[in-house]
Amino acid sequence: MPVATPQLYQYSHVAETKENLDWADCELYFVCMTSDLCAVPNIDLSKFSSPGGKESLAKQLIEAVRTKGFFYVTGYGISQEDVDRQFALGQAFYELPLEEKLK
Repeated sequence: MPVATPQLYQYSHVAETKENLDWADCELYFVCMTSDLCAVPNIDLSKFSSPGGKESLAKQLIEAVRTKGFFYVTGYGISQEDVDRQFALGQAFYELPLEEKLK
């Protein structure tokens, strides 16, 4: 017998700011997508299946973890709608009473 699913919290992806923040590098994301000198490296998973892609991505990831500790992941093929749904599911879990979560 089907079980009714409660209405999920509606997660909304926060858009990138358009404000001029003098304390932040507003061009950081663009630079990361177009430069090897990125402050936060970009790991583009769309290159995974290309010749030498796995090896190249592995080197980029190792370098990012060793030198920066942070990195962007792009090209993973999951829609923003699906990502938002996962955040909503997580939020629904954390809003449950402790007794329910302990089950």
